[in-house]
Amino acid sequence: MSKQSNTSFIVGAAIGAGATARAAEAGGADFLVVLNAGRYRVRGAPSIACMLPTGNANQLVLDLIENEIAPQCTLPIYAGLSALNPEEDLGWLVQRAKSLGCFGVMNFPSVAHFSNEIGAVLQAHGYGFSREVALLQQARKAGLDAIAHVTTADQAEEAVQARVRSICFNYGWNAGGTTGIRPRIDLKEASVIASEVRRRIREVSPHARLLLEGGPIETAEDLTVILEASRADGYVGGSTLDRLPLETGLANQTLTFKNAVRDLEIRQSRRQTQLGALRQVGLHGASRAIVELSDKLAEFGRIQGPVIATGPAGTGRHRALEALAHLRGISRARLINLNSALMTPQQIKTKLFGRIDRGGTKGLLSYHSGAIVLQDLADLPKHLQKRLGLYLEHGEFSVGGERRRSTSNVPMFFVAREPVDQLVATGQLDPALAEQLQGRELALPPLCSRPEDIPSVLEEAMRDLSTDGKIPALAPLTMRRLRAYSWPGNLTEARNIAGQLLSGASSSLISEADVNALLEPEERRAGMSHLRSEREVILDALWRHGFNRSKTAAFLNVSRKTLYNKIQRYGLTRTVAD
Repeated sequence: MSKQSNTSFIVGAAIGAGATARAAEAGGADFLVVLNAGRYRVRGAPSIACMLPTGNANQLVLDLIENEIAPQCTLPIYAGLSALNPEEDLGWLVQRAKSLGCFGVMNFPSVAHFSNEIGAVLQAHGYGFSREVALLQQARKAGLDAIAHVTTADQAEEAVQARVRSICFNYGWNAGGTTGIRPRIDLKEASVIASEVRRRIREVSPHARLLLEGGPIETAEDLTVILEASRADGYVGGSTLDRLPLETGLANQTLTFKNAVRDLEIRQSRRQTQLGALRQVGLHGASRAIVELSDKLAEFGRIQGPVIATGPAGTGRHRALEALAHLRGISRARLINLNSALMTPQQIKTKLFGRIDRGGTKGLLSYHSGAIVLQDLADLPKHLQKRLGLYLEHGEFSVGGERRRSTSNVPMFFVAREPVDQLVATGQLDPALAEQLQGRELALPPLCSRPEDIPSVLEEAMRDLSTDGKIPALAPLTMRRLRAYSWPGNLTEARNIAGQLLSGASSSLISEADVNALLEPEERRAGMSHLRSEREVILDALWRHGFNRSKTAAFLNVSRKTLYNKIQRYGLTRTVAD
């Protein structure tokens, strides 16, 4: 086996298909044995079917090597050839295998799988194991390697005496799976047999190699049990490398696809639960941004540790943290808010860590049973940020005026306008604290980035403010106008506008004029900087709907023809494809 791996233990794959051969090579097999049994397994039959007179076993193997295995694989190939037919020229078989580029030959199918009585009768008439040994000798004379397929120590010894260097000891047809046969021996017996066979062949030739195959070996763990006691030199896998993995893998994969709809329903139900948690704290919508936020909330709700909510003012950062606290079993009443912008550093330090002098004050970390929300993190002095970073890393802190360290597990949430990376880049966040917040960020999207949610945000705000539960409807043109507005104040501004629309509504339908009366003064005060151009609105809507004109037109409440004309007018034709 000079072309094989130089490692002390080798693995061969007994296969019957090109796909199996490629997979075995990719998995690191040292050599391939092409057997008619492998072909039967591919067809769904048990390996033992290879012993039936259902076709020319040798022709099947040689054709398989020529057309399917050799063109696709670079590993050494052993041809499994049968010597059972007395009319077949063994020398011709060997030369044919050599012409196909085979590295060696194995005697298979073999009379070794018949009982001793049947084997003795066949041997007496020239059909026995000796003829198979002659086949292997022919291979050696032709310059090919040979592996003797045996089932007894006597057969192994006979093959080694004939100068066959490699013995594949087969314990019987493989167990396991849907077509496996119950093993005749267990792993303990298999270990004893392997040790005895190895001893006997090594007495004849110190360089003989023992490979194991079949029987009770179904997994790598089973093989390890035998190797611990027998010191075999290698393993040949047939059913264990193709049939058993195929049966279990294909069955599991089929079940996965079969359950795809059920899994989707479970995922959608879970997502509705997550979105419901957001709606409970006033974060409404079903846009991609809100769905991604709900997924992040679910992820952070399953693990402990700090979380920071980032985003522009009014986007609902504190609401998101309330939803997270709910998922972790912390009620809103047990959330304590500290605002870095409204408190002095000394006040925050005392509130968090406490102090023992000046009458003594217990800090929140010493006794609080809920969670602490620290607002405006960027305004917190760096030395306090560092102390918080050390607390989050080690669960320890020191009380002011005291040297000994105290332990705590009070969770902490943070609020900031800029993302964590930006806070670090601008030097507003201490590295020790930033490290604890990496991968723990809830990024709240501005309202203008999710225009499809704006109608529901306003409707829910009006419903919350209404005293009788009745709210006016939004006309289609009104919704288009609302989506075009940039909402600089985000949810806070939306709630204010909702209150004004509700109190000023003269009918059950809010018109575009009603909305203009509220938004135009805001736009004039901002120097029109908050009004997105119609081109920007159309381009944004096209992007959100995958540049599908029909869906975009429906979203903008215009006809497809009107949308087409606007696309032409604003020079968006290069962007949009039908």
